[in-house]
Parts: sequence; structure tokens; C-alpha cells
Amino acid sequence: MGKLEKALLSHQKALEIQKHILPSNHPNLAITYDNIGTVNRKMGNYPTALSFQQLALQINEKVLPSNHPDLALNYNNIATTYKSMGNHLEALLFLQKTRHIQEIILPSDSSDVATTYDNIGGIYQDMNQYENAAFFYEKALEINEKVLHSNHPELSITYSNIGNVKSHTGDYVSALSFYHKALRIRQTSLPPNHPLTAGAYIDIGTVYQDMKQFSVALTFYEEVLQMQQISLPHDHPDLVQTYMHLGSVHYMTGKYSTALMYYERGLDIGEVSLPDNHERMKILRQNIALIEKEL
Repeated sequence: MGKLEKALLSHQKALEIQKHILPSNHPNLAITYDNIGTVNRKMGNYPTALSFQQLALQINEKVLPSNHPDLALNYNNIATTYKSMGNHLEALLFLQKTRHIQEIILPSDSSDVATTYDNIGGIYQDMNQYENAAFFYEKALEINEKVLHSNHPELSITYSNIGNVKSHTGDYVSALSFYHKALRIRQTSLPPNHPLTAGAYIDIGTVYQDMKQFSVALTFYEEVLQMQQISLPHDHPDLVQTYMHLGSVHYMTGKYSTALMYYERGLDIGEVSLPDNHERMKILRQNIALIEKEL
């Protein structure tokens, strides 16, 4: 049994006890519901995660003041799950709720506010609204460079996010500069095989792929796959993205059979870990159909 499975079992046992001894709207129940939701999200069980997070929110909206920090946390966690499910509008709605509370109760240079700005920027980026994304990323960077030490993981997130905007707007040199800043921080401050470090490798690989330096891109993607095969469950949805990247490089270099193999692996995982209408599932099916015509 892995760490996430053990954590889930522990939270479920706690919930069973709490349901017998606590009122149905007790704040401690909300905490346990949210914990179960968070673990399920990390395991890629997004609908289950969302159902428990909504149970936590229902309690806290009844028993807490409207600007309570626990509500901001509930909204943020639900937004994270919606983002993972590809529902950008719902994610943005809940992140704006988080932002509203934080801007009232926290100092203007709070690192928590910066994190929310980063997250909002990420949703706008996913929606291809790069000007809005850059606006929020720069607000986050302004705070983080003031309040965080130079190797803090949160600072790496901001660097990575700005790199994303630079990459999407074709400024590859600047993108690589920000991505390498992020990678250096994560290699120094995070445990081996951490998902954020894997994310930095993916980002750098993507830029090299866009620059048509395919062999370099492949090196970074293969490093990611090795990390994820060690640190994630075999059917985790993050693996879907990695197999998509590997398939894409092989397709662009004319290695159609290898590309098909990676796309099919990604599809197999996605069928058990992602909603059927998820954007990645649509892209995988389209890519597989395209390759089958080529072979």
C-alpha cells in the first residue's frame, strides 16, 4: 500500500469515528472531508475528490464567517480539482472567491495571495488568454521576490508560469531562461522525483520541441517518465500528458509506430483516470486516428 492509499485509509477511519460522535455540521468533519478530497485528487480520482470537497464546503459555508480563511482554502481546493478535470470556468470562479477573501484578510504582500494570483494566471493561460495570465503572474512575482528566499519552491512556480506565457507567445529564449530558474530551485529545494521538478522538465522539453530540437526535447521527456514511474501510481493522469509528449516527438520525427505506442498507452491510462470528454482524451483519439491513416 502506497503513501496516498495509507493516508486515505487513515482519513476514512477518522471520518467513521467522527460521524458517530460529532454533529453533522461540525467543522472537524469539514476538515476530514477536505482531507479525503485532497488525497483523492492526488490519486487522480477527481469526481470523488470533488464530492468530498463540496461536502466540506457545505459545512463551512453554514458555520464560518463569509471571510474565514478556511473557506478560502475550500474554494482553492475545489478550484484545483476543477482545473485538473479541465473545467476552466468553474476553476476560475472558485479561485476568484479565494482571491476575494484573501485580499480582505491578508496583507497585500502575503505569499498566499501571490499563490492565488499564480493560480488565476494559470487558468487564464489554459484559456489562451495570455495577456490576463501575464498580468496575474507578474503580480505574483512582485510579491514573491520580496517575501521569499531565492530557493523557495513558490518562487519557482512563478518563474515557471511566466515561462509558460513567454513560450506560448513565441519568446523561446526568455521562456527557457525562466524555466531553468524554476528547475534550479526545484532540484535544490524539493525531494527527488517531485511532480514540480517533473513539470519543469516537461516545460523545457516542450520549448525545445517547439524549436524543433527534437532529440533534446526527447531527453527531457524521458527523464520525466522515469521520475513519474517511480513516484506515481501506474494509472495516474499525469502519465497521460507525458505519453502524449513522447508520442508527439516521435510523430514529428516520422517514427509513427513508436508514436502510436505512446499515444495508446496514454489513452489506456486516460480511460480509467480522466473524464471521457477531457481535452487530452479528445486529442489522443484524434492523434491515434491520424497515425493509423499514415501506417
